[in-house]
Amino acid sequence: MKNMSRRTRSFARKVAAGPLAGARIFLFDSYGPLGPDPARNEVNARLYPDGGVKVGDDLVGRGLQVYPDVLRCLVTETKGPLAEDAPEPARRFARRSAADAQG
Repeated sequence: MKNMSRRTRSFARKVAAGPLAGARIFLFDSYGPLGPDPARNEVNARLYPDGGVKVGDDLVGRGLQVYPDVLRCLVTETKGPLAEDAPEPARRFARRSAADAQG
């Protein structure tokens, strides 16, 4: 929920200080579930702003290179599964970020 877990924060510290220091990091986060009222979803503090941006800022502060785009995936329940239409945007993100990393 908009923050790194302790395990993720510990992992980020190890990566930033270890042999992968300066490595490019690609981020994703999940959000949802959405409620039945779209207007309320737009102002729901649990959904926006996304946690991936906040995590990215924290990782940049630790000296890692963070890919500027964050993959956001909608979940249908609090702990998943992913929404039915989530895989295709994830594929596009993977293709685009892999091409950028190579070029």
